[in-house]
Amino acid sequence: MKNSKMLIAQVCAVFGFTSAAMAEGNWTIGFGLGTETELYRDDDTSLSGFPFIAYDTETFHIGFDGLAYKVVNTSRFGFNLNLSPRGGPDFPDTALFQGLDRDTAIEIGFSARQTFANDVYVQAAFLHDVSSAHEGYEAQAHLGTSFSSGSVNFDASVGVRYRNDDMNAYLVGVSGAEANGSRSAYTPGSTLSPLAQFSATVPVSDRAAVVGSLSYERFGGSYDNSPLTKKGSQASAGVAIIYKF
Repeated sequence: MKNSKMLIAQVCAVFGFTSAAMAEGNWTIGFGLGTETELYRDDDTSLSGFPFIAYDTETFHIGFDGLAYKVVNTSRFGFNLNLSPRGGPDFPDTALFQGLDRDTAIEIGFSARQTFANDVYVQAAFLHDVSSAHEGYEAQAHLGTSFSSGSVNFDASVGVRYRNDDMNAYLVGVSGAEANGSRSAYTPGSTLSPLAQFSATVPVSDRAAVVGSLSYERFGGSYDNSPLTKKGSQASAGVAIIYKF
């Protein structure tokens, strides 16, 4: 499967924030389809499926996207402590990538969201590796708005993501020991990437909804110059049907 973590995260965020009428303390299950433009060389754009399952209470969240302890959970402000797995990059199975092994990272951090009048919100998150898979970190901040048209709920946001050099080395770097005739050693720097996300949630019933999402991120020069990547940007799209009980 291609990297579906971003798509799952978008589905979680959209469903959680726009379906407040569905009470917490329930299971959520679903299935989605997603696609991403090629980031790595020798890769092809393809459609992949991903399952979804999560359990929420007023205090805890557990799901494929990780664990969250909801320190503050009100209609206007939320603050969570997060524990999240990050699967290694889904490198293509070609000669260029042979011998590039990346372990799954376990990251801890926090996320926060403040909603203002007219459903405008600011959202921030921070994650740091505690498993020594890459020892890096990333932080992101978004400004967005949620709005409705008839029964359809929409969410649109713009933001930035900062990744330090250790995180980028894990994703697009080549160490001296990994360099060979097909790829040269490459040490990327940190990046500050603009990104945009848009999603729509269509209720099917009181407990089910269809969620569609689009995203785009421009990673910058550290990705443009890597011997592993085609270009320093990526767009993704996904659709999922989710049922809560």
